[in-house]
Amino acid sequence: KQLLNPQIPVQMMLVSINPLGDTPEQLKTFFDKPDFKKAHFKGLTGEREEIQKLAGQIGVYVQETMPDFGHIEHSGSLLVINPAGDLTALITNPNDPQMIAQDLHKIMRYRRG
Repeated sequence: KQLLNPQIPVQMMLVSINPLGDTPEQLKTFFDKPDFKKAHFKGLTGEREEIQKLAGQIGVYVQETMPDFGHIEHSGSLLVINPAGDLTALITNPNDPQMIAQDLHKIMRYRRG
């Protein structure tokens, strides 16, 4: 977010795919860390079924069942959702901050026409 134009309104969100391990209290603690406070991240979680439904609607992979050892396979993609709630872009690895900022600038210029 620090690489973007400060006049561009961007809200960054992380959707937890592990509602058992990522409670609202744990997400708050995680996002209160200095590195995340600067970016003004918001963390979202919900029931497992809701998370699976959201993942299916936006086309990202989340492992169906929770393994015994706690690691859940999932996509590392970043989704760009416009103010109307539509999926505008999908940014895949490598998640390089400079490249992401450049891509977001291009997307926003294109959307403005």
